Amino acid sequence: MLVKTASLETLSELNEQLKADFSTSFSDLTSQQINWKPHPNAWSIAQCAEHLIKTNDLYMERLEEVLDGKYQPRLLENVPGMTKLASSLLYWGMTTTKKLKTPTAFVPSASAVSPSVLDDFYKQHSKMKLMMQRTIPLQAENKTFTSPASPLFVFKLLDIFRISTLHTQRHYQQALKVKNNPRFSS
Repeated sequence: MLVKTASLETLSELNEQLKADFSTSFSDLTSQQINWKPHPNAWSIAQCAEHLIKTNDLYMERLEEVLDGKYQPRLLENVPGMTKLASSLLYWGMTTTKKLKTPTAFVPSASAVSPSVLDDFYKQHSKMKLMMQRTIPLQAENKTFTSPASPLFVFKLLDIFRISTLHTQRHYQQALKVKNNPRFSS
């Protein structure tokens, strides 16, 4: 499945599957296990989940404004090609094998993360699914908004959901690598 061209309905299904994959893979782990890191500079399973929550929370606040009709368009949203440029950069960022620097606003806690982070992640994914459903009548492939992370990034609503799905897939794979590390304590 090519997420880059997926419909909202398909993205909703993919996100439900990712939520189930997280649950199947990590819900039975102890607090110590979800906070275990293969080395000091690596992220734990809990930090991957917390990072996704922080990132999605920021975007979901902006999406909520759009869905409630309270969003005020920004200047760059009318510049031709801005959505294509921003989306292309983020699609690349979600699919590259290179390690990328995380913007400060999205960096997870440096210390142990509460085991409830997985439940928070599942709740957020349920809310995201509802947002996707609410977005269907808005013609998400045409509606734009400015990123809450940077005023230079303008996206179409549909692309934000696609990028969020890719982002979740990326960090699910990262968390799986932690769990599958030979030194991971079972």
